[in-house]
Amino acid sequence: MVDELIAVIGDSEIDIAPDYNDWFAVGCSLANYFGEDGRARFHAVIQFYPSYSPHQTDEKFDDALKGSYNYNIGTFIHHANNVGVTAFADFKDMPEEVI
Repeated sequence: MVDELIAVIGDSEIDIAPDYNDWFAVGCSLANYFGEDGRARFHAVIQFYPSYSPHQTDEKFDDALKGSYNYNIGTFIHHANNVGVTAFADFKDMPEEVI
């Protein structure tokens, strides 16, 4: 489901993180959920951020991996949903810890 959202974001070239705090929260949520495997996903969704920098994105993803930031994958889903990107009809069948 997360990769489906990422594909929609990429196909639509939508910026899901309008400011730095949202941008970092999305990175942390992907880092916490996927670990290092979230790095490419973070680049895929954040490349439409107006100030996107591959170098800065890598640096902040490193910080997210090292830190103990309290974001889960629901943070990413929330930001995607805020801009109209959805991968499923509703959340009723999702595990509670994801929402």
